Amino acid sequence: MKKVRILITTLLMALLVTGCGKSPQEILSDASEKMTTLDNYHMVMDTNMEMSIQGSILNINVDADSDVDLKNGTVHMNMTTSFFGEESSSESYTLAQNDQNITYTLQEDEWYKQESAVEEEFNFNILKEASNIEELEDNTYKISLTEEQVREILNNSLDENSGIDDAVIDTENLSVEVTVGDGYVTKIVLIMPITLTSEGTMVDVDCTMAMEFSQFNEVGNVTIPSDIIENAIDVNALYAESYISAIYWELGFDEDDHIYTNTELEYGGPQPSKVEISIVDSEIADGIIEINGYRATIVAGTVTDVTKID
Repeated sequence: MKKVRILITTLLMALLVTGCGKSPQEILSDASEKMTTLDNYHMVMDTNMEMSIQGSILNINVDADSDVDLKNGTVHMNMTTSFFGEESSSESYTLAQNDQNITYTLQEDEWYKQESAVEEEFNFNILKEASNIEELEDNTYKISLTEEQVREILNNSLDENSGIDDAVIDTENLSVEVTVGDGYVTKIVLIMPITLTSEGTMVDVDCTMAMEFSQFNEVGNVTIPSDIIENAIDVNALYAESYISAIYWELGFDEDDHIYTNTELEYGGPQPSKVEISIVDSEIADGIIEINGYRATIVAGTVTDVTKID
């Protein structure tokens, strides 16, 4: 009888412990909530894209290593891109300030500055809205998300890539897995078949994106070195300089002095809204180019100043 009582007690204890355990939905919800309360964390993102274009296969790999300071709105990122066997690296700082992202990027030993609209940080609350949660091994959960939710995770970047007219995510074959450790979201893996349309050409892309999170509230404050802020070159100056080069190509040996105003040259950057440049003896003299919301002042064919247009 004593053994029977022990067995019954053990069974009851097991049932009670199991009953008090959280459901997968509660675990994901609690973990996502915990992520939203962080001041900072470290993120490693590995993106692999296999693109099928007219029978040819192209592979692109992007690795990004970031310290994310949510409290101060600052991110420090080191990124490596591999394309056609060629590898390139870049470093950047981004500061969210006055409804703008100010990004400083290191290219060929020069720091460049660019402003853009603020993008939201990763929205972990999306995980609370997940459906069809399937518990896998190692504290990992397979979940279902809508295309809109996936686009929000990606900050709609698929729509903002230059030259892409449309991007459709195959939600039927979309796979999303989330790993939870110590109450935090530690890894998210998305496997996304995507169809891109660019200039009438359709491109099939098999994209795998893995994001790993760590060092919760251990990263500390991310600060941008003062010499970078003081000496960074406004990227809009590069656009203006590139447009000046395109003007030279169009002018050729035209020796007539005139005011150049064409805003429709193709040069690989955003189209200017206004161009007023004096052409003297087949040379670009003085004038302005307004481009991307900035006004570049040209003196003797060289950009001397870039200011934001109010």
